[in-house]
Amino acid sequence: MRSPWPCVLLTIVLCVPACGSTTGDRIAPASAPPAPALVLGDRDNGREVMLRTGQRVMVQLTADTYDPPTADTPAVLARTATDGGYPTARPASATFTAAMAGHSSISAMTDRACAHSTPRCLVATRLWRVEVTVP
Repeated sequence: MRSPWPCVLLTIVLCVPACGSTTGDRIAPASAPPAPALVLGDRDNGREVMLRTGQRVMVQLTADTYDPPTADTPAVLARTATDGGYPTARPASATFTAAMAGHSSISAMTDRACAHSTPRCLVATRLWRVEVTVP
């Protein structure tokens, strides 16, 4: 009786390479999961934050009537959504995506209807600002 081992070894040698790439190329490792969105609010005024390219930052300002938040360098931080803010009665919010390496500020100013009427009111405005770096 013949031993089955030569057939078993031949099967392993022929089948194992088929489990991967047939061209011998290496399989790339899975990319890193996207970084979670960073949520900033009223209490984050004055912060400095760091984002990865592709990471989102959501700004939600509820303590006062703000204009919708903007980024001073849109090429670095692209604003992808905005809601509320002056002249609506809803809290100001905006979402930004870190598009490329660089530095940008996200800011918003408080606003009131009386500042747009005649005569204008002399109400103080407040600046909300966060510095963002994308390495």
